[in-house]
Amino acid sequence: MDNLCKTFAKNLKTRRLSLGYTQKDLADQINYSTKAISKWEAAHALPPTSLLPTLAKILQASVDELLSPPPVIKYYLGIAGYDEQCDLLLCDIEGNVLKSLTVETLNPTLIGLDKMTKRLTDALFRIAGDLRFGEISVSVGIDGIYRFGKSELKMLLHGLGFTTVRVLSNSRNSIEAALGDSVGVFVNLGYGSIVFAKPPEPPFLRIGGYGYLFDEPFSAFTLGKDAVRAVFLSQDGIGEPTRLEKLIREKMNIFEGSLPPVLFSDRMLICRLAEAVFSAYAEGDRIAERILRKNAEDIAVMINAAANKLKTDVTKIVLCGSLCKHRDVMIPFITQALTPYGMRFEITVCDTPAAEGALMLAGLKKTKRA
Repeated sequence: MDNLCKTFAKNLKTRRLSLGYTQKDLADQINYSTKAISKWEAAHALPPTSLLPTLAKILQASVDELLSPPPVIKYYLGIAGYDEQCDLLLCDIEGNVLKSLTVETLNPTLIGLDKMTKRLTDALFRIAGDLRFGEISVSVGIDGIYRFGKSELKMLLHGLGFTTVRVLSNSRNSIEAALGDSVGVFVNLGYGSIVFAKPPEPPFLRIGGYGYLFDEPFSAFTLGKDAVRAVFLSQDGIGEPTRLEKLIREKMNIFEGSLPPVLFSDRMLICRLAEAVFSAYAEGDRIAERILRKNAEDIAVMINAAANKLKTDVTKIVLCGSLCKHRDVMIPFITQALTPYGMRFEITVCDTPAAEGALMLAGLKKTKRA
């Protein structure tokens, strides 16, 4: 009985935390007290047998999985998928990196569910085909997976026989890589932007991240769109002349005539035009400076909202994403935009790959690199 209690306690807590539930969240769903959940997780008692199917359903597991000893794990596989590519990282239990692999994007909203499934299956056999999947714990975070395809992806991974499976957003990988066990504010500045407040206990609190059509600030899409708008205003005689026009034409290999209609339907192309803003700013362009300053002010509103949810003396702010290669430009703008809020803060940039965050979410404590 003691061994069964301990096994159930460990499985219950692991499943609860993996889904981001607090003890109160779980207690409310089953109409029990938080004290009861605490007692079960401390292995002091088992819940009533009649409650086990309900618990299993809420925790997205079977009754057998809740009552059985965890399988032996020998390897960890972390998968981080972005709009432009997907990174896979395989480690042994000591954290030694055995293999790494980069493939084309797995975002199902960009390539469709069938292509995502085929491309991922091929990648899994390429990186771990010589191992037993039953000895591998895998965590997958892919951009776009929460729109559709999450349940299909879980079925695929379980069907292939992986011992433990987690399917999350790629933001979750990055948060783990950036903050680990720390409390703080995570700011992703890539093709889109999103802010998370990470308190001591789940759930994380999201600010923004509603998609590029909603003008998420300091994203590559918004910067690129602002640059195009500035060029149009300049051409119409409404706005000031700007270096952005020449830089955008060069990036699009256009040297005369108006900007092409295809620009309006090509999201990735608009995102790539963000680079023109940083280039123009480096050349002293006032319009580019205004674009960066306005975006910094808008993202500062989101960061301040997240920091207010943490109630800490000093807020740890970690920036992540493809735009962070321009950290020398971004950090001063964001720092200046945050100053009026009167908070004490420290801004850093996370250089740890999201795939390493995925490995941590799969259960690995730390990777070792040569």
